[in-house]
Amino acid sequence: MAFLGLTVKAGNLTFGYSGVKDDVEKSKIKLVLFASDLSSKSKEKMISFLERKGIEHIGVKEKMSDIFDCTGKYSGVLGVKNDGMASRLKELNEDRSWEGINL
Repeated sequence: MAFLGLTVKAGNLTFGYSGVKDDVEKSKIKLVLFASDLSSKSKEKMISFLERKGIEHIGVKEKMSDIFDCTGKYSGVLGVKNDGMASRLKELNEDRSWEGINL
């Protein structure tokens, strides 16, 4: 969660379904993250929208409460605005076997 906190501090994270959707429309979002406890209905609707727009998305193991603890905002949908940070978050999510690596 440390890198996710850094992404917030850099101003490169959008929170929530509506905020992410608006920023996707403005071509600001490079990657969308879904919390593990996001409702399936919300996730399905957002995935359908993202696929039409050609935006990559991944599910993370963290719950919305974990995201709140790190960012101070309770959200199950997060939009990453920076290409480099999006790439790093994808790497960290894929490499969960290495101890010490946290989103």
